[in-house]
Amino acid sequence: MNAAINPDVMVNAIPENILDLPGLEQVYHHPTFLKVINELEAPKGHTSDFGGYKYRSAEDVQAALKPILLKYKCTVFTRKFDLEDGFEVYAYIVFKDQKYMRCDLPGVATYDFAKDLASNKKISKTQQYAAYQSYAKKYALCNLLLIDDSQNDLDALTNKNIENEHQSKNKQNYQNQNNNRVATQADCDRALKQIENLPLNTSLEQASFIFDGLRQQYPEFNQVIFDAGCAKYNAIVQHLEALGQQQPLNQAVDKQTQANHVNQSNSATIANNTGSPCITNKQRDHLQAFIHERGLDVRQVCNYFGIDTLMKIQESALDEAKQEIEKLAKQEMKA
Repeated sequence: MNAAINPDVMVNAIPENILDLPGLEQVYHHPTFLKVINELEAPKGHTSDFGGYKYRSAEDVQAALKPILLKYKCTVFTRKFDLEDGFEVYAYIVFKDQKYMRCDLPGVATYDFAKDLASNKKISKTQQYAAYQSYAKKYALCNLLLIDDSQNDLDALTNKNIENEHQSKNKQNYQNQNNNRVATQADCDRALKQIENLPLNTSLEQASFIFDGLRQQYPEFNQVIFDAGCAKYNAIVQHLEALGQQQPLNQAVDKQTQANHVNQSNSATIANNTGSPCITNKQRDHLQAFIHERGLDVRQVCNYFGIDTLMKIQESALDEAKQEIEKLAKQEMKA
């Protein structure tokens, strides 16, 4: 024996003579074998519940093989040999002239009952053992009949790969479903009803978040939802000021901030009753990107201007507001 081979590796080896069929002659090529493998078509007739993969079972291979075996008067069978921690299954094909071929690459199954039964409590140990046999038999038959079962095969994938693929597929389907959906008038009516029923004690930040979300969800009714959101926003502002729960927006900054910016132009901030048009939602989005590019936070900029939301900036003062944001960014960098 080669000294480089550990003798322990050969403990579970199956002697060659046990694999031989008594009274028959083993060959390594046969003309009938070529006809069988060229006519055999064993499609993947099952669909996995995890990821939707197609796969074939041992029964699929045997069902496709039976009419061909009848045609050429030969037979295919398997033999199982037990090992210490599992078993090996060898596949044979016996021809009409009493010669046979055996694939020396068996289907192998290793016992792991504890893990398998823990992941699927609905099956018994006997059922799991039968699944091991079917698994090993399929690969033994595929090895004998030259069927490549590795591409997108259920048994060639780990559970984690299948789960990830399944989640990715569901996410893509969900996105496609949302992209293809067209909002209806009923959707618009529900959105307007949601805005109408929004409590007046809702925070301005939460209200803006809800309004923007509805506009993004139903872009077909953007202007209608925007107008309703603006009306509700002003109603919330008036209610909170009436209850004394919020200071006037042009006085929301603290005294120190006011002292630092006393000489700033008031056109960069908007009071409730100025009557001047505010920036649009698109201008607000561009302004947010402008702020983030300079390493600032939207809340920080709002505090700087003494407002609670960028939507209170006058449209005519947008350029001036950007200049002030540039100054603030430079101040923060020096600090």
